[in-house]
Amino acid sequence: ARASHTSRWLLSVALLLIASGITPLDHDTLLSALGPAVADAQSNPREARKAFREARQAYDAGDFAKAAELFERAYSFDAKPQLLFNIGQAYKEAGDYQASERYFQRYLEELPNAPNRDDVLASLFELQQLMAASMALVTIDAPEGLNVFVDAEEEPRCQTPCIVNLYPGEHTVAVEGEKIE
Repeated sequence: ARASHTSRWLLSVALLLIASGITPLDHDTLLSALGPAVADAQSNPREARKAFREARQAYDAGDFAKAAELFERAYSFDAKPQLLFNIGQAYKEAGDYQASERYFQRYLEELPNAPNRDDVLASLFELQQLMAASMALVTIDAPEGLNVFVDAEEEPRCQTPCIVNLYPGEHTVAVEGEKIE
């Protein structure tokens, strides 16, 4: 029981360190904080550590997109929620706000009482503001009552005529239905 309490305390300290600096956690800190029971349950700790070290190097070098990919690789070998934070932070720095938002959300879902929860929530709010500011408004001017689908959405976004908000990037907009004359 004492070892478990110590592991939780170390994890809290590790997470507080990340909250204060908003930088990715050191993988060895993660392993020591989570204790031997969790370390034994890892599917491939050697590959996780290797990917984590490479991710840290990429992050420190300012190659945030590569860092995000490598943190994802580390997570695939060792699914610790703290790695989701690292992925989200790397994507945020890379300017991929949608990916960053997804990973920060997953982090909070998997670790709802994270010690850096308030900082992550503030980051999520900032990301949502940045995404809203970069959205494009597209007017769909077609005969009334047609369904407008964006990308692979199963439900129509709206019925014509309407305005669709789109994040930057390539999109497929489909207008479907029977033309009413």
